[in-house]
Amino acid sequence: MDRPDQLRLQLRLYVHGDAPETAAVERNLHEVFASIGLDYDVEILDVRAHADEAEADKILLTPTLIRLTPPQLRVAGDLADVETALDGLGLRIWSQRARARPMADNEG
Repeated sequence: MDRPDQLRLQLRLYVHGDAPETAAVERNLHEVFASIGLDYDVEILDVRAHADEAEADKILLTPTLIRLTPPQLRVAGDLADVETALDGLGLRIWSQRARARPMADNEG
């Protein structure tokens, strides 16, 4: 199955304000998706300001990333381990395809 060009994942990231891991998880999120070349939109919510949404989404710890695009999946933690993040978000197949793509002439 080929990746649809229009595939753009919808994500929600719950964080706890300006905790040190907040900046790191945002950076790691970008790296995870850059590694597989998928586009995404992310809504970042501070659990202190969005307690009702966090409760509705059953957030028990931060940071937690929810994949809203079906199937809905979630990953808790700083996303530093790209492979674990891809597994948790159900995106491992895109990682395998990214590695299998031949390098373009302007790469490497």
